[in-house]
Amino acid sequence: MSWVEEEEWKYFRCGGRHILFEPMGKQPLSKGLLLRVRRQDARQFTSLEVTEEQRFVRDFFGTNIGFHYLPKAYNVSVSTGFLCELSRSLHCQLVEGKDVDVLSKSVILIRDQRKVPCTTAVCSEDCICIEWKPKYMLLPRSRLVPAPISQYKYRYYRSNLKNFQSEDSLVYTPEDILSFQHDRIRRALVSLIRQKSKYLQLLHPHQPEPISSTILETKLDILVHIICKEAILFSRLRMIQQLDILDYEGAKLALEALETLKDSDLEKLEKKIYGKSFTPGWLKEELLYLNSFHDMIFDSDEEETRMHWCLTGDIQKLERSFLQGLSCLHSLESGELERILGDFLYSTITKDCSLLISFVQVSENSNCYLSDMWKPIYIEQRMYYYSISVIDLEPKSLKKLKIWLENDQFLFQFP
Repeated sequence: MSWVEEEEWKYFRCGGRHILFEPMGKQPLSKGLLLRVRRQDARQFTSLEVTEEQRFVRDFFGTNIGFHYLPKAYNVSVSTGFLCELSRSLHCQLVEGKDVDVLSKSVILIRDQRKVPCTTAVCSEDCICIEWKPKYMLLPRSRLVPAPISQYKYRYYRSNLKNFQSEDSLVYTPEDILSFQHDRIRRALVSLIRQKSKYLQLLHPHQPEPISSTILETKLDILVHIICKEAILFSRLRMIQQLDILDYEGAKLALEALETLKDSDLEKLEKKIYGKSFTPGWLKEELLYLNSFHDMIFDSDEEETRMHWCLTGDIQKLERSFLQGLSCLHSLESGELERILGDFLYSTITKDCSLLISFVQVSENSNCYLSDMWKPIYIEQRMYYYSISVIDLEPKSLKKLKIWLENDQFLFQFP
């Protein structure tokens, strides 16, 4: 039995795929760590084991955005009895509707980024940890979106951000985040705060839930400087997001063309997509490859063009655009269809990722030493150390395509 099983763990937070537990402090080795366990209901949407998921995350995202942006994750084999005990603890803590996958055979240990390994004598204030979901709110450039869905989808996404927009809110524009201009970035972040958006939250070292947005707004200038300094990271994330020449409808059409609709066929395809190797130059090569479909499956200016067609009710042009993309799709070989489906999944994962940005002000003349994940930055004659981790990068399953399509249908109720 490892020390992980000897430690006592209590429920911390729950995500779409995993449940997080924090240690009670019984074992010294557990200090500053969190335990991540797969949810029971996640198994129906994945054909990969935990170790396979972690290998893909390290190989794909480590290669394309940098290994130092991935939180160190330690895979630990555990007994079924330990997982059952975690399940019982959830029921004892009255955590409803969530349970662990007792068949997963392993768990993941990750660093708790709300806490900085720094003494109070060195740090002048508590560590600030911000969770940011840089949702790519612009829609795919794909022509393979049926006209009715395209019309309602564009109106919905452009009208507001998840219905949080209010009259006194600043207008949120996704392009502002990646403009790398201080004023535009700050405007976008202030808009998210005032909308009380779940896409930007402040986490406290000793509280499981996000805390007051007022505190977050006082730290925005620091966050803006960090975003500008990390322009390469955000540009690479955007590049991966732009592998989306297929929308959900397009992915469905590609699977139909492949005659890959059974769960067993989907699992084989996912194993192939997530099991391949990636070289440092893969992302640029893939974007060049996808560019060969320009004016066939997608158009680089399709976003604004479609918006104009939707607002003017020009359904005929939307339908012609869709049929043009469909004709191209049916002309592709099976290998090409599998390739663009893989790019669709890589893009979908990156659109749903989260960033944990931690920073702490350091006292002057201190000999502060932190790991290589922490970088110094000077802002208004003050010195800070910051760290960025990209999380929630686990593979998406094509089995969820039905749910994604249903979400698109949900948009029809918005005028």
